[in-house]
Amino acid sequence: MVPLPCKHFYRYFAFITASLFSITSESLAVDAITFTLDNDLFIASDDGYTNGVYGSWYYFGREEKQPEASWLVWPLMWSMPNKNSDISVDAYSIGQSMYTPKDILTANPDPNDIPYAGLLFLNNTYLSSYGSHADSISTTIGIIGPASGAEGIQKWFHEISESDVPQGWGYQLDNEIVFKFTRGRMWRNWASENGHFDFLSGADMGIGTLESSINAGFTLRAGNNLSISHISGILIPSRTSNFIAANDGWFAYIMLGGRLIANQIIINGNTFRDSRSIELDHTHLALTSGLAFSWDKLSITLAYADLSFTNDEISSATRFGTLTVGWIFR
Repeated sequence: MVPLPCKHFYRYFAFITASLFSITSESLAVDAITFTLDNDLFIASDDGYTNGVYGSWYYFGREEKQPEASWLVWPLMWSMPNKNSDISVDAYSIGQSMYTPKDILTANPDPNDIPYAGLLFLNNTYLSSYGSHADSISTTIGIIGPASGAEGIQKWFHEISESDVPQGWGYQLDNEIVFKFTRGRMWRNWASENGHFDFLSGADMGIGTLESSINAGFTLRAGNNLSISHISGILIPSRTSNFIAANDGWFAYIMLGGRLIANQIIINGNTFRDSRSIELDHTHLALTSGLAFSWDKLSITLAYADLSFTNDEISSATRFGTLTVGWIFR
């Protein structure tokens, strides 16, 4: 029987959970929570970005009552506007991601395919909305390698689900502490007179050992109560959540974005030592579509994402389905 999961996972999960509560200066009475599951099995695949699990906590503020930013995002606070926002959000997310090559039954994986890798991380995103646009800063810290617990989790899940057990985790990336700082902005460029359609655009830039990239894109939405839900889209690059609906609203959306990537540890391999790696494709076009509903305080989002739909060689490794379930307490 494969143990669930390796002992390192418990240690780092406990450390990150303790960090989450210690850096939050307000009470533990959070305003909202979300749980997000990404998995390529939703689309009958099992390679590349194969699974991601994220739990998130949110603190809301309005006008004079702004949540206090934690020390995690202080390095980028200078870039935020020096004025009170209409709405502010302080969001924290703990997550685990895993990546595998196409052939998981080979003990010695193809060196020309994406390497096995697991990531366990903590993200803090601070968001300020000023009506027609929103600004965000984000810090991600984590560990990649065996200490992430990804090997034990995937083997355990595949065993209990009677799926093929991956054989090549012995060649995964080595343990390495990683980080990323991100600055972003989103605009609500247009809304129809009846409020049932809107057009959003956004851009962000990130730098770090986890990844350094520039992203830009736009989103078209159709539904109701759109004016109170558009700012959740700025959280997507941090993997804090999907778009979420609110106040009994719903909407369908389609996003198209472009990415310019300078470095990405999942592809490039470990930063300071030799490891499995493949050549990085620096430019990507991403397509995401989804449907979000809310009933009272509950919100559910289902979406499909292809992070490189124009590249046939790697597209199958970047397609996945994603589900977010959220609960708004106030």
